[in-house]
Amino acid sequence: MVEAGERVPIRLVQENGETISLDATSIDMVIEREQSTFGISLFDAKKMSIDLNQAMVGFEIQGVFTDDEGQEVSSKAKATIDFHHTQTLFDEDAAAAYAEANSGGKGNKRSASNKSMGAGSKITDPFKSRLKGKSNWEKWHNKHITLPVAYWVDQRKSTSASPLPVTSGLSARFDASALTASNLSSSTIQHEATVDSWTDSVNGLVANKNGTPKYKQHGINGRPYVEFDGSSRFDVSYNANLNPTNMTIFAVATTTSDNGAHQSIITSRETNEGYALYYNMTGSDNEVKFDVFDSGTTTIESGNGTVSPNVPNIISQRVTNTGSSKFQFLNGIHKGNGSGTYNNSDAATTFIGAGSTDGSQYKFVGHIYEIIIYNRILSADEQQQVEGYLSSKYNIPIYDIAGFANHPYRNFSYQDYPSNVKVVFDATRVASKNEPYGYVNKVRRMTDIVVAAGSSSNALGTVTVNVSGGDARDWIELTNSSADYHIKLKDPTDGTGGFRGNSYGDALLKVTAVAESSITCVVEGGNGSTIAQSDEVYLAPSLNLGEENVSPLMGNPVVVLPIENAFATISAFGQTLPYVNYPAYQDTSSRTEGLSQIPTRSGIPEPGKRADEYITYQLSQLLTSTLEISERAVNAAGDKTLNKVFTTAIKVGSNDYETKLEITQVYATSLGTVNSQINHNFSVGNLPNIQGFTGGKAGKKVKSAGDKAQDLLGILANSNNFHTAETSGMGEFIQGIVSTFTQQVAYDEVESGDYITAIQIPYNTMVTKGDHELDEVVAQRNFFVTNSNVSTVSKMSSSNTTHASESYNTALNNSRRNGIHGIVTDFHIHRDAEMKAYEFALKFIAADIIL
Repeated sequence: MVEAGERVPIRLVQENGETISLDATSIDMVIEREQSTFGISLFDAKKMSIDLNQAMVGFEIQGVFTDDEGQEVSSKAKATIDFHHTQTLFDEDAAAAYAEANSGGKGNKRSASNKSMGAGSKITDPFKSRLKGKSNWEKWHNKHITLPVAYWVDQRKSTSASPLPVTSGLSARFDASALTASNLSSSTIQHEATVDSWTDSVNGLVANKNGTPKYKQHGINGRPYVEFDGSSRFDVSYNANLNPTNMTIFAVATTTSDNGAHQSIITSRETNEGYALYYNMTGSDNEVKFDVFDSGTTTIESGNGTVSPNVPNIISQRVTNTGSSKFQFLNGIHKGNGSGTYNNSDAATTFIGAGSTDGSQYKFVGHIYEIIIYNRILSADEQQQVEGYLSSKYNIPIYDIAGFANHPYRNFSYQDYPSNVKVVFDATRVASKNEPYGYVNKVRRMTDIVVAAGSSSNALGTVTVNVSGGDARDWIELTNSSADYHIKLKDPTDGTGGFRGNSYGDALLKVTAVAESSITCVVEGGNGSTIAQSDEVYLAPSLNLGEENVSPLMGNPVVVLPIENAFATISAFGQTLPYVNYPAYQDTSSRTEGLSQIPTRSGIPEPGKRADEYITYQLSQLLTSTLEISERAVNAAGDKTLNKVFTTAIKVGSNDYETKLEITQVYATSLGTVNSQINHNFSVGNLPNIQGFTGGKAGKKVKSAGDKAQDLLGILANSNNFHTAETSGMGEFIQGIVSTFTQQVAYDEVESGDYITAIQIPYNTMVTKGDHELDEVVAQRNFFVTNSNVSTVSKMSSSNTTHASESYNTALNNSRRNGIHGIVTDFHIHRDAEMKAYEFALKFIAADIIL
């Protein structure tokens, strides 16, 4: 029995492995001995009894069905990380200190039992006095913990096609990967089949063939393409979606012939209206051109020698019918501008693979993989996202002519399916005033700060960047950090989205001094580039963490937790004492983050804060901050900030310190299969205690009490299938063969599997606490009933080391300790008028074999 109002969660286990959760208010366990009693009248009518040593185990359970409203929270998976670090001999410094102290070498003789060090303070952990404490930070610097983002994991599981990152304003898309058998002359998808029609996947525009364009498989990165032989094309009747007023167009194509002619990828033109995108392979030109038409022709070109036959290209073009916002990019690199007027067509037929007003000229020879058209001018960031997507999809590198690319998705850093956020610990920096808990390790704007008048420019060596709009010291913590800071500059009027620099790459300025309105720098890259008033000032990624820890804009993000001040040291008692320091911010204001929230501990230098508790607090704040971690949304609402990914709670760990961080996924899904994704690179001696994300239920639907009652009625009243799961006993194996034959032959049904086969009823125990990684204060187990010939010990609670959250599976031996095999014999559901809940009563009988 349970106290009034208390409910015990129990689970009925179905044959297919799924479970039905019930709330029990009363649980009665019954054991009935089976005896045979008989009398022999010849001996004074005395009665005799024989105990057959058999027992029937039954459970009589009462409970309620209630609505799920408000219980959705239970579907959010949780993980815990305990940052308490005990002194271990696996740590190299600790091992060396132990060896020295106990061999009469350096330092004072230390007792292995109490770890005292002469007159020094007592050694209890690495965050108090210890030998070789000066190198303590090395055990944390550049270490990382990787946490799954539930929404991304869910997308990765449910989405088979790679998603286009920008869909706003998408008006047409011809993708060879989307061609189906209905588009081809053959009845199936076949290599070299003629493509009769190419259907746009956005608005269903149909491009009909002229000639014999061919469907080909196994192109670049294994992708299909449409092959044009110089006499083929597709025609699309006039449609406004192909002729927008403002337009951004992308194409992935390869010319296979240097035939001394123009080869049109797509053309939509009347005499003085429209556009044409084509390869110019005349003479030695070998370039990409984009023509816009009005009173005359304006051509934007990539430049001679920028393309070669049989080399695939990503072509990007932005064009508007007003002003001079016309830019061309080839493989992510800005190649040309145009200033002429663009007059979009209102009647032209659009041709794919041919040009001119009637499609009779400029025939394409080569492969077209994809054409994407937007009815607006994409921002530089959006354009780069699409280029990164196409680069990853088709394995086309984004590079610079000189080899020093500055595209954010160079080196294939765009990822279709990110799933994790990496937290990197940086012991060479302290947090800044405007990023008090950490930062995303990418190029990021120093908000509102711009270059002011009087800045030096075009100089070797030292450069002074005067700034306005904010205090530069709020972003740069130079005094108390041992790592370097670097900045970049961007012209806000430059539509290409690039930073100041030269042909070899971005201008990179190393900060050597910072004041409220000036930043003194040394030029380390992009020398000779211009610095202009009103340029925006950006912080560059931390170079001391390595290229692998630079955060990609659309990949797995990297956030940095600066903790150099967690390992400040002073000399006392002839040894080095580490402690948490709170130096003033660069602008001289007081640093108070965590000062009042973290307990003050005795035996630690002022202000008496433990490093592990400080790191736990800082990480908790970082994971719930409003930092925008990626250009990819972290939920269905389109949010991109960390606080929409995680919530946190700090709890007392197993060593009575506030070092245990409980992390909950905001997005409700099941992460039980991705526990291993909480990876790290800590050494054995400094390994935090990590328990991966568990709990949650993917696609959980909120159900009423009536829904639950109906579910059970349907399953229990109409389970005409038979038990077919794998078994470990010969008797069960034989009956499984028989029932499977009956099920398949007589009922023509194959293992639908919703029959109730087991029950799980949890209880708490101290006997086997710690025998499972999920054990905390007490261990939770499920009641079990043994079968076959086992010893007394094997029948008792001390033999059960299987956690109650583990699944029940008759094929696995651990299920002998994680539930009771049997059948439901009675089930009653009751509801009086005006009652808010359904009451139920069930009887469950343990059974080894179910026929």
